Amino acid sequence: MARYTWAAPRTVKAKAAWTHISCSLDEAIRWILQGRVHSHTGPDGTVWWTAPSYIQLAVVRARLEADAEAVLQAAAAERRQQAAEQRAAAAEDRRRAAEDRRRAAEQEAQEQRAERERLEGFFEHAGMQAALWPAFMDLVRSASGKTVTCGNQSPAHGGGLLLYSRQHEASAFQLAGVVCPDPSALARWPANLTILVPGWAWLPRIEAAARSPLKVAVLDPVTKRCAYERVGPRPRH
Repeated sequence: MARYTWAAPRTVKAKAAWTHISCSLDEAIRWILQGRVHSHTGPDGTVWWTAPSYIQLAVVRARLEADAEAVLQAAAAERRQQAAEQRAAAAEDRRRAAEDRRRAAEQEAQEQRAERERLEGFFEHAGMQAALWPAFMDLVRSASGKTVTCGNQSPAHGGGLLLYSRQHEASAFQLAGVVCPDPSALARWPANLTILVPGWAWLPRIEAAARSPLKVAVLDPVTKRCAYERVGPRPRH
């Protein structure tokens, strides 16, 4: 004989169990004949006699446990679904970011190729390798601390490349310097217009042609060194 006990309040968290009860053989036979108890098989296969109300109580408890387990499983499935969606979204974000970087790199490479083609004549004029031009411009921008853009070769400035800069986004670009002008054009060079050259070998040529004090910025794209020089005309004997 057994009874089902379920502590109050009767929730899934409350303890519940089948417990053995003692009775005489006469009582057991009388209860069975009167239909007050029925045989019941437990989850582990054990068979005992118990009242129908206890069986019903165990069924209610089992349903509560099944419902609670279903809720837990549904919540776990929802969490797994959300985690999978988050992983998929993160993967998509990474894919888009990689695609954006690829497009930006491709666009930058195209712009650099177009710029090299545009400046091909200037590179030949200045004797500068096209591959060093990005490093040279990086030095120009870092040394000036301003937004700098390239213009065209200027015959009026000895075939040098015009550079323009601006202090702020709202301000207009102003002529700031000329890269590698032909020294023969320095005879009437404006005193405040900076000459930019990619190496020290230019200084003797500029000094030999100077007719007035000149501002020269030496920006070496190989060594990444920068220097500013005041070059004046050589004394005449």
